Amino acid sequence: TAQWYHEYIPYYGVDGSFETYWSSQLGTPGDLVHNATWTNDLGQPRFAGMIKIFWKEPAADFTISVKTLESDDWQLIVSVIGNELPTTEHDVFFEARWLRVDMTKAAATRPDLMSLADFRAQKE
Repeated sequence: TAQWYHEYIPYYGVDGSFETYWSSQLGTPGDLVHNATWTNDLGQPRFAGMIKIFWKEPAADFTISVKTLESDDWQLIVSVIGNELPTTEHDVFFEARWLRVDMTKAAATRPDLMSLADFRAQKE
């Protein structure tokens, strides 16, 4: 619904506040398998050496992909299976303008959705 979208917009995953967050739509109650995608445009290509995700409701299975040019294919740089942690860190060097998190399974802590409180691509 429109209200759901406005309360959990993608920008809330990078606004630096833990009071706001991006959230997937609700999945089937009790079903951990749930597909959602969060994408961020950095505005211009940037280099980074680490990704840190602060989850409000963690994804158990997810991947992180990047691309530098709009015409580029997405390049997979991180793949995680079985996460239950509220914060995940990924040491990976990359250059990108766009970042994408594809989530395919929710953690058992909240099986019907996944949400990002903050996503950081850092130099160190």
